[in-house]
Amino acid sequence: MSDAEVVCRELGCGTAVCAPGSAYYGAGTGEILIDYVACSGTEQSLTQCSYKMNQNCEHREDAGVVCFMEGPSISLISSYSAVSVGETVQISCSRSAYQCSGNLLLYRNGVNLNSKALSPYQSSATFTLSNVDSSHQGRYTCAYSSSSTHSRSISITVVDLVQPNLSLSAPDGGLFWGPQGPEVTRGHSLSLICSTEPQHQGGSFHLIFDGSNRTRTQLAVNHSASFYIPEADYSHQGNYSCVYEVTVSSHTFKSTQTAPLTVIVRASLTPIIASGVISGLFLFLLIPAILYLW
Repeated sequence: MSDAEVVCRELGCGTAVCAPGSAYYGAGTGEILIDYVACSGTEQSLTQCSYKMNQNCEHREDAGVVCFMEGPSISLISSYSAVSVGETVQISCSRSAYQCSGNLLLYRNGVNLNSKALSPYQSSATFTLSNVDSSHQGRYTCAYSSSSTHSRSISITVVDLVQPNLSLSAPDGGLFWGPQGPEVTRGHSLSLICSTEPQHQGGSFHLIFDGSNRTRTQLAVNHSASFYIPEADYSHQGNYSCVYEVTVSSHTFKSTQTAPLTVIVRASLTPIIASGVISGLFLFLLIPAILYLW
């Protein structure tokens, strides 16, 4: 292989892949010039290597060399470049020359992960990444040998969405915390706020009411969204939860749904207070009248 490296370099044909002997490409003709070639692999020409003039060579021993000018190709098999935790990813590495036995190597971020041996007539190898997690995220390349040109790179993103948070507020002060949870006075405004950690840009939140198809959706702004109810009514009473959704590399991911938050709408106290005021005023006017008549 050291001799083959020099041959490929001298011819400007890339990297040596293998050095098949025994007239693999057919026996040559004419005078055999050199024998016992011994290159270190760094020379620019065969004439710079150690060798002897032909002593006992025959053309049935002619040497051959396979050079690669380009690295192998790389592709994902039936998978998006963005995947969820726990999924399986398969990567295919392919070569364009079939004359040599050897290994196809898979790299992540420049570090060799695995290798697959190929027979002379195998053109590709498949590498399987099972039960992926954040450690599998990165840029992948293939190479035919440790010294060959690498393929183009492909990136794999592992998406692990955290469960969002759900909170509420009453902008005009109609919120109370009762024994069963938050209580909102009827007629007052209410805001339900979905938020998540800043893992990805963009996305949207879905506010789910009572686990039914009654869902409101808003785009995430600064990793949150506020769902505003201007006047709470009994129809707004029930369980709320939210889900975060984001698209990464053309693949859509959804978080787990939050635990339900129960909102209770209670009657306004204003009519009761007004009724008490009117009754008191009536008694105040009635008593002097009775005294006068008496």
